[in-house]
Amino acid sequence: WAPLTAIACDGKPECIDMEDECQDKCGEKQPFCSKIGPTGLFTCSEQFTLPGRLICDGHKNCSKSGEDEIGCINRFVCKNESAKVYSVRKNQECDFSADCEDASDEANCPSTHFYCEGGKPFFVDRRSMFDGKRDCEDGSDECPKDSFKGSVFSSAENMIENRFLQVMVWVMGLLAVGGNAAVIVHTISLLCYHARRKLTKVAMVYSCMVLNLSVADLLMGVFLIALGITNASTSGNYCLKDHSWRSGTPCFVLGTLAVLSSEVSLVTLAILSSYRMFCVIWPIQSRTLQVHVSIGLAISTWVYAGTIAFLPFSKMFQEYFVSQTMLSTNPYFFTEIIDKPAFKTFSKILLSYSNVSYEINKNEDMFTWEKMSQRLEAFNPEYKALGYFGYYSTHATCLPKLFVDRRDVGWQFSLSVTITNFILCLYIVGAYAVIFRPRQVNKTAMTSQGTRNMQRRIAILVATDCACWLPICIIAFLNFSGVEISNTVYSITAIIILPINSALNPLFYSNAVQVLCAKML
Repeated sequence: WAPLTAIACDGKPECIDMEDECQDKCGEKQPFCSKIGPTGLFTCSEQFTLPGRLICDGHKNCSKSGEDEIGCINRFVCKNESAKVYSVRKNQECDFSADCEDASDEANCPSTHFYCEGGKPFFVDRRSMFDGKRDCEDGSDECPKDSFKGSVFSSAENMIENRFLQVMVWVMGLLAVGGNAAVIVHTISLLCYHARRKLTKVAMVYSCMVLNLSVADLLMGVFLIALGITNASTSGNYCLKDHSWRSGTPCFVLGTLAVLSSEVSLVTLAILSSYRMFCVIWPIQSRTLQVHVSIGLAISTWVYAGTIAFLPFSKMFQEYFVSQTMLSTNPYFFTEIIDKPAFKTFSKILLSYSNVSYEINKNEDMFTWEKMSQRLEAFNPEYKALGYFGYYSTHATCLPKLFVDRRDVGWQFSLSVTITNFILCLYIVGAYAVIFRPRQVNKTAMTSQGTRNMQRRIAILVATDCACWLPICIIAFLNFSGVEISNTVYSITAIIILPINSALNPLFYSNAVQVLCAKML
């Protein structure tokens, strides 16, 4: 059998005598043209002939040599050349259908295929990755083995992989909540009940600021416990929830709590240091300071810290702080995590189908995260932005990146906060250097047991706080200058060094815990 018509010079003989491929106008002749025998047909070395339609058809019809398949163009040669299927058409490669017996025509398609680690099935559509469904029998399409390669905290199984850090999150969280709750209750009782009549103005100002510090440190404890609960609830299959967790509102809220707590705590320490220094330098004038001034200062710490903490969460600054978005499953992207250039290109394509002028298409205001998400949802309500990755989404712990470089989202903002914190730390150290400097007017006071005890607590507090904040700032500066910081240093800094003050401050800055223990005993 032979067709009445054929496509000439396409590399696949169809005429019985191969005249559609072996004529002069086809230019350089294919290897099979040299095998035309006296009969005008393709002649195998075994001395039997084949019609043109059996040449380059993917099967070795010349039983021994297989020469009818050698040199064929627009063909993909299967790796197992001895199999029944020798080759397939080039357009059958990476078409999600295994045409070679060994599926080698689908084995080198990384842009469209995901290869199941267990081999059952051999591959799935890459667009089905991270869609919440296990298309691979072993679930590797949802949890690829290299998806957490280089992660500071996480693995495919656990949000916080290191067992020591898992324990420390709970220990410090419980200490921070318990210790600061005790300080808050004790301080409120001093300010509101019978003990208030015995308090001087200096003591009341001090108590107000300690209360402010304790509330801030309590928030850090809440953050740590929430982190521990999330780690426990996702243990064993964290990778299935990583994207939705880091791009979701709960993670943003936890990150905001941590920043709010740490900044209020540090600024409150600076205010307390200033007040202590004021009392030492001008002891008489310090007694005239009104309590409402300390309340105003306490409120100002929350305004300052709230601005820093909530700014990355604000839609007003979304363009600066957001680097990626998480989209619902759709046929337009191979992955659910999309960066802005890719989303912008797609959004321009959508606009090209609408009656939008070229000038508007060039307007960058048309391509904000919010407007592009709205445009996608208007195109099809089933396709929408499920969340955003930004300032609080770098790691699973939801903390902003402590050590940034120029490649990180919002690095100018992060570096500015670090510089401010460093200056506050230096100020606190300088303030207590003034406080501890011997003064003739305070010579009698300095010999009292109460003053010595107070100064001892202050010395421990300043030492612990500065021992935490100063190294954090210095390491951040080193990292920004190009010094490589290991993941181990980063994880210990973020999980232990940063929040440890919240657990220890109640022990050093107030005697509430000691009073509570004394009553219990």
